Amino acid sequence: WLTQERQDAQVIETGLTSELVSSAGHRKRLRTKTVKMLDEPAIEEMVAQHELFISWLPHLVKRDRGIDIVIEDSEDDARLRELDCDVTGLRRESLTWRRLAGIVS
Repeated sequence: WLTQERQDAQVIETGLTSELVSSAGHRKRLRTKTVKMLDEPAIEEMVAQHELFISWLPHLVKRDRGIDIVIEDSEDDARLRELDCDVTGLRRESLTWRRLAGIVS
């Protein structure tokens, strides 16, 4: 639909959440949602990222606006909790990379 209507559409908003109005007056919203995972992760980091993504996926799908998340390292638990709160709206103080990886219960 975007390719066909884009030619005659008016772009109202751009960015992670874009909105356009077609020549017929139909509003369309595009929500870009990206999650950049670690480069060259160890197996424990892969497990942790998998667990994290599974917990985030329902929140990302329901989100009515775009988001761009970058996971830079697995050493900073405070940053992990900040990202988690941005995605889920929850404050999970017990969330750590080691717990996600199953290293600590």
